[in-house]
Amino acid sequence: MLTSFKFLTLLSVLSLIFILFSDLCLGHYYALSVNIDKLMKILYQLCMAYLGSYIFYYFVVYLKEKNDRIIVEPYISKQIQTIIHSGKVLIHYFEEATNNKLKSEYPTQNELDDICKQINPNNIVKGWHNANWLMIFQDYATKSKQLSIGTPNENRKNTV
Repeated sequence: MLTSFKFLTLLSVLSLIFILFSDLCLGHYYALSVNIDKLMKILYQLCMAYLGSYIFYYFVVYLKEKNDRIIVEPYISKQIQTIIHSGKVLIHYFEEATNNKLKSEYPTQNELDDICKQINPNNIVKGWHNANWLMIFQDYATKSKQLSIGTPNENRKNTV
């Protein structure tokens, strides 16, 4: 698939080829007609302008975005993995509380509805120190929200 960066790079290469071809091969052969001469000068100037713009884009925009992606991606990946792991742990406790074995580690909406109907939210959850389901859900919701938006202290630590 042709991404926008690849498309811009292709246009810059074509501009460079036109500039080199115009300078090295054509010279002043196209000066046979005034209209062709004007058209070639306009195309030459447009290609030069595009090439200058592309160089600016590459160094100022593309490299900065690439660097930002390298810095941010591991942080986001870690946060997402934490949320996924928490969900898997919660599903495991659902299975234990209802004595149901799910077909996969990611339940369907129907399976999740059936399990939730079997759970009393006020019951104490085995393995959680006197916490009921409502307390656990509130704790998971708070932690997930903090991971998705980041706490103020986390944001200060991870800024570059």
